[in-house]
Amino acid sequence: MRVLISTSTFPRFHGDNVTPFMADLVLALASRGIELDVLAPHSPGSKKIEDFGNGVTVHRFRYAWPEKAENIFYGAGALENLKSKPLKAMKLPFVAVAQAAATYCLARSRRYDLIHAHWVIPQGITALPSCLGRTALVVTAHGSDVLGLQGRLPMWAKQLVVRHASFLTANSVATANALHTLSADPDRVEIVPIGASLRPAETTIPAGRDGFADEASPLLLFVGRLIDCKGADDAVAALALLQNRLPHARLVVVGDGPERQALEAKAASLGISDRILFTGWLQPANVIYWMRRGDVLIIPSRRAVDGTMEAQGVVPLEAMLHNLPVIASRCGGLVDIIRHEETGLLVAERSPGEISDAVETIVTNKDFATRLSARAKEWVLSEGTMARTAERFHEIYQRVLSVGG
Repeated sequence: MRVLISTSTFPRFHGDNVTPFMADLVLALASRGIELDVLAPHSPGSKKIEDFGNGVTVHRFRYAWPEKAENIFYGAGALENLKSKPLKAMKLPFVAVAQAAATYCLARSRRYDLIHAHWVIPQGITALPSCLGRTALVVTAHGSDVLGLQGRLPMWAKQLVVRHASFLTANSVATANALHTLSADPDRVEIVPIGASLRPAETTIPAGRDGFADEASPLLLFVGRLIDCKGADDAVAALALLQNRLPHARLVVVGDGPERQALEAKAASLGISDRILFTGWLQPANVIYWMRRGDVLIIPSRRAVDGTMEAQGVVPLEAMLHNLPVIASRCGGLVDIIRHEETGLLVAERSPGEISDAVETIVTNKDFATRLSARAKEWVLSEGTMARTAERFHEIYQRVLSVGG
């Protein structure tokens, strides 16, 4: 079976910490004997063609010149990059044409059995010309592609993809519901969560961070892009509310994005700057170091003004694999993963008070926290690993191709 994976983000080079879940998925599919190519946007410094290992070849299409102008994808993500600098949207037609042309050329020369487009737009729409009447097309919706982008042209493009794709998958119930509002045939939609990979942790304490690794201090952890819908400011506010109840509690914020400066300013205004560490982006092994050290992971996601919300999230699954209790808001696909008082604790969106109460419950009741994390890990090992995701996608590929044949 020969498959092309078309995606809007993929590690730009070996060791890159951008969207590691896409690399994990591709390698997990390759381990099942599928012959795979990947098509992704080029980025400054990236190779146009790269051997990614395990028989996987990555092709990166150019869409702007010079290289430094290729700045729509990566970083905070395409949607956030466009929000911060709307003029970048002028490049979108060039992206669409370049990706459609690259997909078509690869499809004609490599003769794939199936194209798997991750994100309905732009990957789904740019794959259509290469697939209609010739090649099976599976499209995976990840959330922002169907929950955001509500303009007339994006809605038309999404409906076109939904109508013509051979099969559609969604990473959560919330994302599947969004596909159904686009008139997707329920018989051609399946929920396939994106699983987590069990990674080793870095064993060395990061330089200059010894105080944050003090075993006697409760350690709160946030991991994610620093953008509005991730709600990191609610985690900061929750730490301030814990000053009297858990005076030695600290918060490590892993990630970066346009909200970082505002978050640092908020911490300063609340007088808790010395209790928060902003690490920026870290390699996966360093993220796991903090998960292994932490007492609780906080995921305070919320619905943004444009409708964007957490469609699923791999971070909570990774935390569960490393026995870290999770507190998450009742938002989007998080409720598929976090079952209140079974695999974690759920709180209301935009509620630092509820977050602080939940943190206190977990930190002060070790037996409860241990039971919670044990049940969560058992569930993830059964349903939420990347190996399980690859198995589900492989089954869908075989089903689609058998019907087409």
